[in-house]
Amino acid sequence: MSDRYQKILTDPLFLSELEKIRFYEKERIYCGHDIHHLLDVARVTYISVLEQRQTDPLAFGGQDLYELKDIIYAAALLHDIGRGREYEDQTPHHEASSALASRILTACGFPAEQIHQIRALILEHRGQRITPATNGPDLTQLFKEADKTCRLCFICPAADSCKWDESTKNQTVRR
Repeated sequence: MSDRYQKILTDPLFLSELEKIRFYEKERIYCGHDIHHLLDVARVTYISVLEQRQTDPLAFGGQDLYELKDIIYAAALLHDIGRGREYEDQTPHHEASSALASRILTACGFPAEQIHQIRALILEHRGQRITPATNGPDLTQLFKEADKTCRLCFICPAADSCKWDESTKNQTVRR
């Protein structure tokens, strides 16, 4: 069991960027990008993977669950880490997050193949498709759904002024 993703939580660059997001979002009335959101996305994605593996043990190429957990938690922890950069210079957060992830994951000892997979998840969570779709369960889709599912639009006090279209807001409890 690796739990390599745990190293991200103490990485100086990760902590610095997380603090930057906290600073820029201290008065934000809409969904935030704090550690709670990041961990919620990880947990919901991992639950979805476990559910899928229950019905199809070879889902996700039969990849080891501990390896998948490292990938999922690392991607979730890093998928919005570029938000501070977006606030500063309008770099799309998924692009900034991917670049930051490369540095953080390397420092945390992730192998190149996993770094590539994690960066693809980060980039694809905003809709850009990098990896080819598969016929079976798709980790990219589960990750994107988890990111949306973790938003509590149905009880948000700022929902009326949110820029999200009604059809994209999460209107129910899932998982």
